[in-house]
Amino acid sequence: MNKTISINISGLSFIIEEDAYHKLQDYLEQIRKHCGPDTDAEEVISDIESVIAPKLRLLITPYKDVITMEDIDSVIKVMGTTEDFDREVGGIHEENKQDFKVKRKLYRDSEEFIVGGVAQGLGMYFDVDPVLFRVAFVLLTFVSGFGLLAYLILWVAVPEAKTAKQKLEMKGEAPTVAAFEKLSKIEKKIKIDFKERWNKFPAMGKILSIPILIFNSFLNLFKRIISKIGPIFKFLIGLFFLMVSLFFLGFVGVGSLYLLLQTHSSYSFAFIPIVELFKVVPFFWIVITGFLSFAIPAVLLLIGSLALLRNKRFITFNLGIILLSTWMISGISFCALSLRYIPDVFFKIRNYPDIQSITKVVDVKDADKIIVNGPYFNVFLDKNKNENPFMEGRVIDINSVEIQRNDKDITLMWQDINRDLCFNCSNEPVSLILDKDSLSKVKLENGAQIIK
Repeated sequence: MNKTISINISGLSFIIEEDAYHKLQDYLEQIRKHCGPDTDAEEVISDIESVIAPKLRLLITPYKDVITMEDIDSVIKVMGTTEDFDREVGGIHEENKQDFKVKRKLYRDSEEFIVGGVAQGLGMYFDVDPVLFRVAFVLLTFVSGFGLLAYLILWVAVPEAKTAKQKLEMKGEAPTVAAFEKLSKIEKKIKIDFKERWNKFPAMGKILSIPILIFNSFLNLFKRIISKIGPIFKFLIGLFFLMVSLFFLGFVGVGSLYLLLQTHSSYSFAFIPIVELFKVVPFFWIVITGFLSFAIPAVLLLIGSLALLRNKRFITFNLGIILLSTWMISGISFCALSLRYIPDVFFKIRNYPDIQSITKVVDVKDADKIIVNGPYFNVFLDKNKNENPFMEGRVIDINSVEIQRNDKDITLMWQDINRDLCFNCSNEPVSLILDKDSLSKVKLENGAQIIK
């Protein structure tokens, strides 16, 4: 049983075994003592801690949350010791120099620069003389003006190599103790050389440099402002997407559950019971694949918004691949099922018996008066000279007409049927076709009309 303590390294908290903590502390103290007068010891220690912290964070897993002695040994082996630095200076490890190379990253060089450090950074990244880039920018500026625009865009877009780790990444060097100590010595020397060069500048050279220095100052001020208000915008954007994802996820979840509960529903669509439409399609699988197709993007948006708010990663690469694969499979399945069965649903709707057009003969013999009552009646004169008047329309509409007889009067009464549980259900006019003699007996009431 080992005693553990809680520590903070470069802003990250860790639980570490006491023995491992003492070893790490001794390691950093040896480096501090090793730094000479031409090296900023505290800056070197801070840079080393900024590299050690992420490396230790990678060693934390769901099954291991304590930093052990073995972890510290592995980090020290990568970072190197003061003895390794002394041997490297002596040239003993020159043959292993390639082992310390890392992938270069593009930064602006803020030390060896003429204007903004763009050309120097590009030279470092591509491992060529930066003079070539400077000449290219100048030529493009005089030829088309594009060179100046490209330089300004890169000046704003490419980050400046400020930290020691960034400067090493710019040069393609691994962040080891030796590299940090060398870098600290070089930086001190550059600062001294720059002051000496500036003091030696002629008055005209200093005057010509003023616009560049002012522009650089405004650019740095703009970046500092963005760095201050950036977290506020980041929080607001994260909060907005969090609310949107929760609303959408809730809407999709409740909607899908509601649809699954409607398999024995009394609702109708376009006068057709929904239960009958469900029988035409594999309803369960369409709902499930549709739910996954819309819910997974909402979940990913939710995870992304939480990452913005907490500045922490909430999803692993493997889980992301699983979610993405599930979304693609469900989306393809949902689209395939929909395209396959939508024509069957429309065919079922179009051929449903209750909405087919029919004719129904109306016996008006010996009638002195024909009362047509209701807003959905259109009365037409029969041009084909049929023997009997008739009604023409959909089954569902004609069944809404009640024929009443009172002595010599016949009343065609429209009966409104309550269809509160029916969606997209609307009545269509019934056409009453009468001959000339019968038409003269017609009396219209409550919105019925004669169409000439």
